[in-house]
Amino acid sequence: MEAKITGNEVQFNSVERELRSAESELLKKNLILEQLDTFLVEYNFKTKELYIDPVKEKFISVPWKKKDIIEKLNYEELIFRPDIFTAKEFLDFSNVRPESKKRSITIRLFTEPHKYKWFRITQMCFFDKEKNIDKVVISFTNTDEKTEMEQSLKFHSEKDPLTHLPNINAFQRKVMELIQSNIGDRYEMIRMDVEGFRIINEMFGSDEGDKLLKFIGVRIQECLDEEEMVAYCRTASDVFLMCVPVRLYSINGIIEYLKRAVAAYPRMYEVQLSFGVYYITREDVEQMIPVTRFIDRAASAQNTIKGNYLHHVAYYNESIERQEKNEHRIISDMQSALEEEQFEVYLQPKVDMNTGKIVGSEALSRWIHPKRGVIMPGEYVPIFEKNGFIVALDEYIIKHTCKIIRKWIDEKVAVYPISVNLSRTNLYNPKLLSRIEEYVSAYDVPRDKIEFELTESGFATDNNHLSSLSRNLQKRGFKVYMDDFGSGYSSLNALREISVNILKIDLRFLPTRRNDEKANTILKYVVKMAEDLDMDIVVEGVENQDQRDFLLSIGCTVAQGFYYYKPMSVEQYEKQITEDR
Repeated sequence: MEAKITGNEVQFNSVERELRSAESELLKKNLILEQLDTFLVEYNFKTKELYIDPVKEKFISVPWKKKDIIEKLNYEELIFRPDIFTAKEFLDFSNVRPESKKRSITIRLFTEPHKYKWFRITQMCFFDKEKNIDKVVISFTNTDEKTEMEQSLKFHSEKDPLTHLPNINAFQRKVMELIQSNIGDRYEMIRMDVEGFRIINEMFGSDEGDKLLKFIGVRIQECLDEEEMVAYCRTASDVFLMCVPVRLYSINGIIEYLKRAVAAYPRMYEVQLSFGVYYITREDVEQMIPVTRFIDRAASAQNTIKGNYLHHVAYYNESIERQEKNEHRIISDMQSALEEEQFEVYLQPKVDMNTGKIVGSEALSRWIHPKRGVIMPGEYVPIFEKNGFIVALDEYIIKHTCKIIRKWIDEKVAVYPISVNLSRTNLYNPKLLSRIEEYVSAYDVPRDKIEFELTESGFATDNNHLSSLSRNLQKRGFKVYMDDFGSGYSSLNALREISVNILKIDLRFLPTRRNDEKANTILKYVVKMAEDLDMDIVVEGVENQDQRDFLLSIGCTVAQGFYYYKPMSVEQYEKQITEDR
């Protein structure tokens, strides 16, 4: 007997097949999403229904409740705190329009209490005919491994590996972003370092120095809230930079906080911080002045108090600005000045105090600028020593001194030795000796007519290089001076280790008054020591009759100073030589 299938049964079977097909599609969808490490959340704005894909439990065991997500109540339990603000903006649908219906973010979600992973979250909004938002579908994709790798790469490219503060590149980008996007706010650049940090490293080891830097880095982060429009970094060694808005932070407050913090640092040594501050002006922002300029200006302010244990904070001011502008002019003009021979050799005579007659001279430089007139060495030599241009100037003076001596020989003018100063930077100039030989040979200068002065402070810097240089000069037939003897603390040790022919006693070593018995006694013994070491003595800075008489009484015969002559042009020197004869 055959069974008959009714129309209702056919309809039911058809529905069942459709349901099974839908379940199959849903299963396929879930399988695909699981393979993609993705789950979906859907919210209907009209029915207020929230659907959370069960696949979510595979990734996130922390329970999600409708009120927490839609009403934004307990985000602290669902989202890692630094990402909450981003998430709130993302879930604000008040300004969503059909043309911007899709958007994405990457944030950290708690997968278990106190454990989080990175998720890429993409939302797709659907609208009704009236263009009102109807529903939103949000996909959550676990990107933890990929994002952690990206964050790691970003960390290494933007973070200081020791303190984990931003590095200088990240700092500069953020500062420019802050000052350009917050036009109404004024910012201050702070440069801070540790006084005597090198000594801490040498005495207690680099590990201890690193611990101190990490400690300071943590305290900076405690003092400055990264979410309050600030930037900070460690740029090099013990140097830290901070850029803060004036309306939110007091510079004095920051400085006092950090000073108290390091005062409590648990070590047996004292930590002193030094600060330089530059106020970023509205003109700086409008002119797009680079961040490096702000840093340099804070550093310029700080340099005015380096080594001053009474003052730890300096602000960039007009005086420093004038000095910087002058330095910039000098640097801009120095190369052309050398090429156009704007530097002139001036000579300060050395005098036999018994006769009052010239017996030699020291070569000095004067910059005869076509617009600014005479520029004295005190204005440009320190800058040249700092930027290395002093090497070129030294060679220039040696060459022109050789030309002067050659001219005197050719014109039958009396030739007395000229001494030339060699800067400390020239200690490391591998071409110095060959340059000297080149100029002396080119102008056929007798080697007893040109001498070289090495500053005593250079002897304190590097005895090995100075000893080698002095020895090589003497081997070539040149006399060598130790200049500024007595101005430092290593002179006696240097005399023991380094061969020189002549001591040049610094004017500060001279008695300041007639009855200064202590200074007189010291000077007597220096003269006696030089005699025993078979060295000549020249005293510089003689300014009055009493000094002259005393020096003669203890056996000094050759001197320089304003009592006799000021530095003069070559023409004036030649005239004086002629008169002496």
